[in-house]
Amino acid sequence: MKFSIIIPIYNADKYLSQCLNSLLKQTEEDFEAILIDDGSSDKSPSICDEFAKKNARFKVIHQKNKGVSEARNIGLKTAQGEWICFVDADDKVEPLWLENFAKNIADDTDIIIQGALVVEKTNTKAIQFPHRIYSRNNITDLISYWQHQEPDMGSLWTKAIRSSLIKKNNILFNTTIKHYEDWIFFTYCLLYIRNVKTINTNGYIYNHCNSTLTGKGNNIANAEWRLKIFRVRYEAAQQLKKIDKNAYWIYMEKVSQLMIQTIYQIYKEKYPRYKRLEILKEFAFMDINNTKFTIKNKIVQAFWLQRHPSISDFTLSLFSF
Repeated sequence: MKFSIIIPIYNADKYLSQCLNSLLKQTEEDFEAILIDDGSSDKSPSICDEFAKKNARFKVIHQKNKGVSEARNIGLKTAQGEWICFVDADDKVEPLWLENFAKNIADDTDIIIQGALVVEKTNTKAIQFPHRIYSRNNITDLISYWQHQEPDMGSLWTKAIRSSLIKKNNILFNTTIKHYEDWIFFTYCLLYIRNVKTINTNGYIYNHCNSTLTGKGNNIANAEWRLKIFRVRYEAAQQLKKIDKNAYWIYMEKVSQLMIQTIYQIYKEKYPRYKRLEILKEFAFMDINNTKFTIKNKIVQAFWLQRHPSISDFTLSLFSF
């Protein structure tokens, strides 16, 4: 089997039939669709079962609510295809979506990335990637493009990933965070790639205004959530450092921004002093002193220290330029 499409589902009955019907229209028919019903309380379970009865390519797993990352991990463990793709239950795909991937499969390619249409409430934005191959030797260019030009390169819905790369290296979704879990997953995949190919097609339609996935809508502004995400992204960065230090420093620019946002949030939420110092102390021991901050970052840091002189002595050690 060529493709396994993993679809985590949670209370998505308004959009689910449209999503699954778009898969039935694929011009590339060699696929299985793994539907993980993550404890839905609406009509989603019955819709899944109905599609599975009509078409053997649809496989359904019903489970208690465990979150989107655990649902995707179940899908990864079940998948039989040579390539793994992900679809959100409130999105849909164009008929040529899988065929675009299939036409660009090569023996030495481990990830294929194509663009998408992002549907907002008031407009639709096209995400388009250049036709290019990134090897392990020029992973810095890929990280730079992702971090500086197109953040959605890190999103799951842009990709087909070779199944053997995921399973051989035991890459799973981190179940402790509910934001940026796809970026973390992609980062760990990059540690083992031979080549990544980007193609200039956009076969995925991402409905940004819908929020049916388990975990969507959690308040990322909360300092505790930001801190959790920071820790996980920082650890991923340390692994990236082992294969390419230049790529690491580029990656760390965004991670460091998250650190600044976390510091801001602990003061905004009026954390007790002992808790603030505990978090700041954790940052102090991390490898961020030499991060190549942009001018914008330096201005943000200076503004922060000016507004909060009570922590300036401690924090200045974190932001030495």
